[in-house]
Amino acid sequence: IEVGGGDPFWGNNTALLEQNYGWKGRSLEFNPDLAKKYNESRINKVDCLDATTINYAEYIAELTDQTDIDYLQLDCEPPRVTFEILKSIPFDKYRFAVITFEHDFAVDRTGEYRTLSREYLRSKGYKLVLGDAGPTDWYSFEDWWVHPDLVSSEFIREMECITGSAIK
Repeated sequence: IEVGGGDPFWGNNTALLEQNYGWKGRSLEFNPDLAKKYNESRINKVDCLDATTINYAEYIAELTDQTDIDYLQLDCEPPRVTFEILKSIPFDKYRFAVITFEHDFAVDRTGEYRTLSREYLRSKGYKLVLGDAGPTDWYSFEDWWVHPDLVSSEFIREMECITGSAIK
C-alpha cells in the first residue's frame, strides 16, 4: 500500500518494486493529474482519494483478506499530514513487513515529526533499520522500518552490516 503515490516514477519507491520485483499493490494519490498519469503508465493502479479522510480498516479490507502485508509507504505533504495518516492506520489489525515513512526532516528542521513517528512506530513493535534516508545528512527525508515478526532477524542483521549501524 502506497499512501502518497506522487509521480509514477520520479522519486517513487514502488516503481522499482513493480518493475524489477513484480510488486502488486495499490496506491493513493490526492492530485488528479498525478493519479491520471500514474494510472496511464503503471501496472498497479492508484485511487484518487484524500488520504486524510479514509477509513484505513475498511480500505485495506477491500484490498486484501490478509492481515500481514508486505509494504506500507507513507509520503504526503506536509510532515504533519503524513504523521496524522500514520496514526489512522489500524496497527491493531494489520502488520506490515516494511514501512517507509517520509518524515521530511529536510523541510521540518525541528525534527518534530521524525521524533513523533519514531516513537509511534517503536510503540507498535517496529524496528528502525535505516534512519534519515536521503542524499545528505542535512537533506534526509525518510525512515525505513521492519516488523521483526515478519522480517527475519538474519535479514535485519544483513541490513545493519551494510554500514555497521542500522540507524542514525
